[in-house]
Amino acid sequence: MNFVRALRFYLDAVTINRIHSPYIYKLLSSAFDLNKAYYDDYRIEDLRSKLSRSSKVLSYEDLGAGSTAILNQKQKKVSQLLKHSTSNKWKCRLLRNLVLYLQPRSILELGTNLGIATAYLHSADKNAKLVTVEGATEIASEAQEVFKQLGYGGIESVVSSFEAFFASDHPAITGSELVYLDGNHRYESTVQYFKKIWNAHTSTRFVIVDDINWSEEMQRAWSEIKTSSGGHSIDFYKLGIIYKNESIPEVKHLKCLPRVFKPWQLGLWAN
Repeated sequence: MNFVRALRFYLDAVTINRIHSPYIYKLLSSAFDLNKAYYDDYRIEDLRSKLSRSSKVLSYEDLGAGSTAILNQKQKKVSQLLKHSTSNKWKCRLLRNLVLYLQPRSILELGTNLGIATAYLHSADKNAKLVTVEGATEIASEAQEVFKQLGYGGIESVVSSFEAFFASDHPAITGSELVYLDGNHRYESTVQYFKKIWNAHTSTRFVIVDDINWSEEMQRAWSEIKTSSGGHSIDFYKLGIIYKNESIPEVKHLKCLPRVFKPWQLGLWAN
């Protein structure tokens, strides 16, 4: 973690006590209710624990950030992938809580990985249509096994590079109300995927961009996305959300923290 980057975020961020918009206040109240656990949480975390002990080796082509060639063959244990590439419990709960509040009827996830975050997204509303895309065949197969063990038969798992997926006519590209972008962490690719999703159809009202402070490239991508989209944004440091809401006339870009991190912050001098 870049200390200066994190400190700058902390100093700029506001808590729910500084929020006057009823819509954003309710959204943050739901999102930051991170200590509340549901039945499915325990089942998912039990599977996470089992995966953390797995010595199974997966071979895959790294098509994301860090790849130095079009085909960059890698081998990693499942436990290593889980440790370095999977969202932790608190981020997964944040994602779950956003879905609980936003109640999208259709969700598209770009970047399945081992399927832990996918499982949390699905657990929030099992009636919502959820499509998840993963470019590495063996990783996708491992995620599908996770869904099978959880009994999550309603998840559509697509094994495809993002480029090939966007070149297809899959209905999720234009028909998803919420999109979770968590894959290729390059500046150019992130901005390109976002624009294809955001401009594709009026169905897309919420886009969650993961790891917005992961690198200089992702910082640049997030900055361009939030300023060029015409939508509102909320920066949670680890991830950001772009959304459309016509009931909020003035475009707002917020950086937000749970109130426990700034318990002294009151709304007396709010903007």
